[in-house]
This record gives sequence, structure tokens and C-alpha cells, in this order.
Amino acid sequence: MKDVIKRSREVIEKTLNHMGNTHPEGENDVIKVQHIPEIMMGYARIIENETPDITSREICDYIDLLYENGIGDYNLYMLQNELKEPETFRGAYVFEAATYILKNQELDNNKEYTVKEIKNIFERAFEGKEITKEAELDI
Repeated sequence: MKDVIKRSREVIEKTLNHMGNTHPEGENDVIKVQHIPEIMMGYARIIENETPDITSREICDYIDLLYENGIGDYNLYMLQNELKEPETFRGAYVFEAATYILKNQELDNNKEYTVKEIKNIFERAFEGKEITKEAELDI
């Protein structure tokens, strides 16, 4: 799964940058951990995409993420619908990647994080550093 996470880095970073750039004054707005993936999904869907083609590698990574996130009732019909619009697929892909990355970090589900803190969490995850409860105090 480390390879999947590395491949998702570009689209996740682009989404996080878009979150910060869209509402710079909202850089200090706070988001609860459980809402981060769905908010990122919304931002990912509205990003201008220079390369609208979806690769087979992205589809395979997405299916791997669904499996790792415990989505057992997913089917090819659902995938077909998501692939009709690249924005829809990109949003779903970011949602699943963010969900997987966040669930593998030791984050306090009751804490709210700013966009800047969220960027730091993902940056540390991409560098292979787990966030523990103690390290979270440094964010």
C-alpha cells in the first residue's frame, strides 16, 4: 500500500493546496478528523484537471483503497458510474486515499485541525512518519 499512497500524493497535495488557496482567510478554519476526507473529496472534484484521462493504475489503486478501507459492497456498476466523469472519480479516489492515510495515523478524533495542520499530517504520512498521540501535540 505504500506505493499506492506515494502515487496518490500528487492529487492529495493538489487538493490540499486548493483548499488553502480557495479560501486563504479560511486557512485557520478547523475541521474534525472524520470530516476531512469528505471535504477533500468536494475540493478534488472542482480542481481544474489538466489530464482528464484516468489510468488503469489509478483504477487499480482505487480498488485497493476500497478494499483496505473495508468497503465490501462495491461493484463494477458503481465504478462505471464514477468513471463517467473524471471529476467524480478523482473526488472518490481522494476520499478513499485520505481515509486510508488518516486511519493509519494516531489522531485524536475529537480534535479539530486547520488546513495547515492537515497539510502537515499528510506530509508526514507521505514521508513515512506515523503521527502518534505525542507527536500530534507538535502539529
